[in-house]
Amino acid sequence: MNSVSNAMIDYRSFARLLLVAAASFGLASCQVLTSIQNDVAANTLAADGPVTVESVRGKDRQARLGAREHPQVIRSNGGLYRNAAMEELIAVIVGDLIAVSEDGRAYEVTLLDTPKVNAFALPGGYIYITRGLLALAGDGSEVAAVLSHEMAHVRANHGIQRSQQVASGALVREVLSDVVTNERAGAVAGSAAEQRRAAFTQKQELQADALGIKLLAEAGYDPFAAARFLDSLERYTAWRDGASTRLRGVFSDRESSHPSTPRRIELARRHARAISPPGEGKRERDRYLAALEGMTFGDKSSEGFVRGNTFAHVGLDFAFDVPNGFTLSNRTDGVLGEGPNEQLVRFDSVSIEGRPDPEGYLASGWLAGIVPNSISAGTVGGLPAASATALSEDWRLSTTAIAYEGRYYRFILATPRRGAAPSARALGIARSFRRLSALERRRLRPLQLRIVPFKARDDVAKMARRMDGVENPVGLFRALNGLDEGQLPIAGTPVKIVTD
Repeated sequence: MNSVSNAMIDYRSFARLLLVAAASFGLASCQVLTSIQNDVAANTLAADGPVTVESVRGKDRQARLGAREHPQVIRSNGGLYRNAAMEELIAVIVGDLIAVSEDGRAYEVTLLDTPKVNAFALPGGYIYITRGLLALAGDGSEVAAVLSHEMAHVRANHGIQRSQQVASGALVREVLSDVVTNERAGAVAGSAAEQRRAAFTQKQELQADALGIKLLAEAGYDPFAAARFLDSLERYTAWRDGASTRLRGVFSDRESSHPSTPRRIELARRHARAISPPGEGKRERDRYLAALEGMTFGDKSSEGFVRGNTFAHVGLDFAFDVPNGFTLSNRTDGVLGEGPNEQLVRFDSVSIEGRPDPEGYLASGWLAGIVPNSISAGTVGGLPAASATALSEDWRLSTTAIAYEGRYYRFILATPRRGAAPSARALGIARSFRRLSALERRRLRPLQLRIVPFKARDDVAKMARRMDGVENPVGLFRALNGLDEGQLPIAGTPVKIVTD
């Protein structure tokens, strides 16, 4: 959690906001400005005078739109991820792809420092890959598959085509949902126009898959890499969704703008088989895994951490707990979670204007539907606080605002009105808010990816026991290392684990 909104939260959008958050994975990274001033690219681009990114992009009208939105994309997605070894490898990969693309376009690849598994493109050759996606990919060829997929979107003018179907200001939201990773992140509401746009986007995705795999093979990379990455994505999604099935069901009628992952995997394999048999083409596995060593996995220190039933933020000096049976998801605009009996929780903060007055703040209309006379003042952990109840047609909302270090920290617990009342344990979530202890401060640090050898006497369960700070480590180990149920890595090969 590193940014929040001062806007009033309307209960009518609360559950929808939770659903969208559960469908997202994470972002943040560093910029790689791909050099195209080599002989192959110069011959391909055939420009007068020195060939530079600026000279090529200056002739591209689409690039103006991408250039306008580029800084905002970086700010909104965790900033730049810096990893010199990874940048060098990606520069080589993009150079290989450009050399055979024959479209005369400059591409700028930006790595975003966020745990979301995501990749997307803006018009004009602006391509973005997240740290979370890099952690999931198994080798350089899988990253090349992601890049070639996004380059195919750019070459086919998909961003421009989408902008013709949506208002100009919504374009970035549309392309941000172009996740290679998450078929539900592009979910749209059920109107006929939006359903047509979803179908249109699905067609674009399959077209980009086919064009991207062809480009991948022409650049000398393993064409089966796209299917392998989508396989890992399927495992990763299952790992993340293991505790999120109830959230997904809140709005089960929402459509996806991406084709289902199993369908994409099968079509990707079919495209690859038409090009070459398995086992051909570059993979760059050793170099890629070496670049991953020590990479932050999951949330950064500046965003706070979810550790089991606790969310803690070292920089802001606070923590709170949820009961057993609840799951938490950290995102840039708040912490979201769910528990038994469709109980949903949101936590965020806003700046205090003037002197702290939690009771007056709740009465100010921040949350729609406050029940008259339900506001009560008190303290939480020795800090000024106030609580209230709000009602909508479908939801009962219990909210608490706590004044601490110039901010109101806000909890909203939502339960269906037609269901059971919120449990005492759930109502205790807000009361668990506290300053961090010295011991908690010492123990809290980001998780990291480590590359270790898989030995002949190892098995998946043994490797999972070496992983810290994550739920279902067996499922995550399989997802990170591209392993099906019952499959083992080859003895002596490097594998990825997560440790603190």
